[in-house]
Amino acid sequence: MKKDTETKVQSTTSRVDQNWIGVDSAAIQTNDPLLLLNRIVAQALVLVSSAEGASVELVDEDELVYASCGGTLAPHVGFRLQILGSFSGLSVRSGEVLRCDDSETDPRVDRPACRIVGAVSMLCVPLCGPTKRVGVLKITSRTRHAFDDNDVVVLKALAPFITTAVATASELASVLSQLTARQESDIDDDEDRAVRTTLSAAQADAVNRFAANVMSPGLIDEIETRQAILSALAPDAITMYAQPIYSLSDGRLWGVEALARFQLSPVRPPDLWFSEAHRVGLGVELELAAVLKALALREKVPTGIHVAINVGPATLSTAYLKEMLGGVEPDTVVLELTEHARIDNYEVLCRNLVEYRCNGIKLAVDDAGTGISGLAHILRLAPDYIKLDRELTRGIEADPIRRSLATALVHFAAESGAQVIAEGIENVEALEVLASLQVGYGQGYYLGRPSPIAQIDHARSIDLP
Repeated sequence: MKKDTETKVQSTTSRVDQNWIGVDSAAIQTNDPLLLLNRIVAQALVLVSSAEGASVELVDEDELVYASCGGTLAPHVGFRLQILGSFSGLSVRSGEVLRCDDSETDPRVDRPACRIVGAVSMLCVPLCGPTKRVGVLKITSRTRHAFDDNDVVVLKALAPFITTAVATASELASVLSQLTARQESDIDDDEDRAVRTTLSAAQADAVNRFAANVMSPGLIDEIETRQAILSALAPDAITMYAQPIYSLSDGRLWGVEALARFQLSPVRPPDLWFSEAHRVGLGVELELAAVLKALALREKVPTGIHVAINVGPATLSTAYLKEMLGGVEPDTVVLELTEHARIDNYEVLCRNLVEYRCNGIKLAVDDAGTGISGLAHILRLAPDYIKLDRELTRGIEADPIRRSLATALVHFAAESGAQVIAEGIENVEALEVLASLQVGYGQGYYLGRPSPIAQIDHARSIDLP
């Protein structure tokens, strides 16, 4: 089972790794004319609600070639039309936005070509600069009379913008390609070397960063963050520490919270690693990698000691996590769901929680008292444990407002059938107050710092006030 889950997580991260692009590729991507054409096609399908297909066809001598296609035209990339004798070609030659309501009866169309691509109604927008015919944007439907005068007016207004965008992207791509050339020449002639514009690796990197950041602000930062997160997914990048959680009624060790530590540069708090991972779309992958390490830690604690594992809503709903937890000992794993995590669909989340609970796994709501969703969030999830955030417990011995809020949460938990775990206990005075408020469990630096599991004395009991 363990080997299977390791393989699945590694498979997930290897798929992610295929999406990596370097700084130089990022610069080229931001200026790639084909990517721009694809965006134009996609937006055309959104703009004209009755459109079923869209294509950008570029002039190639006496022909038009389908360079980018979407919708029903998607299978026809590379298809060619004669400029003379086709409806698209007529739009390019005339410089006018043209509409065809029925390709079977319209004498202006290349009827066999229309039948091949499934175009019955068409709108063609010429992409023509002051001195150059670029091509045409074509929108199609498989029904007659699909487009109206409003569609013609809107597309006619957009024609200059689309033409300029396509032409500019092509020119930028050509210039960037020349700037970033790094091949070393074998030519020894000093005169030839003087006119060469080859850049060193460092210079080309600077050029790439400038171009990418101008065309797509923040892209380089996102790429570098993504690469750092991919490094964190490596098998040895995460070390799992454990922080003890004690019963505040008898002082005995109740469980441990599994806490990820990253052996990577730059050095930064674990929560920042996870937030950055979610920002670049790798949050679930990083959480799964941490869960795998946490389950290995669980195997090193005595029977009956709970292990609390942090997960977000998206990770909790994955099949990978369900498989990982399928063989764990009942009533020993607590999933901690942070209150700061956004939940888009409570219905789906609660269905998944029922499945976990049927297997004996408990739920804790983390960071209670500080998140945006408050008691309504806790009510909907009906957790087994409510964790008081350290911001609430810090200084509680001297703050009557904090004590009042903690008291209310303890009563709320008792009424809802949950138990309270207090985080951030840093001195004996706070411990005394929380115990007097009948908080069930506690953790914090005063009771024990996060450390390797081998350094935790499982037989130790804390002294209660």
